[in-house]
Amino acid sequence: MCLRKLGILATSRSGHNWVGEVIHSWFETSVEGYWPDVVHMTNALPENIEEYGLENEDKLIIVIRDFPNFLASSLKTFLDAHGAENEELWRASIGQKIKAYKAILEYAMDPKKYYYPDAIISYQHFTKSRKYREAICKKLGGIYTEKALGFVSTEGMGSSWDKLEYQGRGQEMDVHRRCEQIFDTEWESIYIGVYKDNEECADLWVKWKNQLDYYYAGKK
Repeated sequence: MCLRKLGILATSRSGHNWVGEVIHSWFETSVEGYWPDVVHMTNALPENIEEYGLENEDKLIIVIRDFPNFLASSLKTFLDAHGAENEELWRASIGQKIKAYKAILEYAMDPKKYYYPDAIISYQHFTKSRKYREAICKKLGGIYTEKALGFVSTEGMGSSWDKLEYQGRGQEMDVHRRCEQIFDTEWESIYIGVYKDNEECADLWVKWKNQLDYYYAGKK
């Protein structure tokens, strides 16, 4: 099946680049040498989706990562690069990402509000379960392959924690323990404070997880 454009709505540090690369590989048309154009709507607000020019024949997916690991990776990426001395700066940056995270999560919980997505993907289950990925592939109309599972995006210098060390074997990264690993860094107290300040968002993620984690692809 030929897919002209694949739109991916997600926050940064949500694993969306890896998810996009895996899905991208499902739509290779070897005869025509055709690959879809992947449009990353990173940190975009749902009400701005139309600005990205998706048409009826295109696909839109939403990628949701669990809030604790999203927050840990977002904080580590920014603070490793810029430090914590300028509190106003890092709070503004993280606050913007959390605002986008909450808006995208609310959209995932009520997808009829905007452009209706073709799939809402749980990053955790997408990384852990082949059956989940196969179900997503079938839903999107692709041809399943696992050849892109080892991909590590070079965007943002790769993984927040491992950089490009695992390129070619990205599936080996311990991406589901970032919220534990943050406690072994100098950013532990900041993580705790920001998490407490955003418990409403964390609770919203738990609610979504309980309701929709398996909706599109079934249990493992």
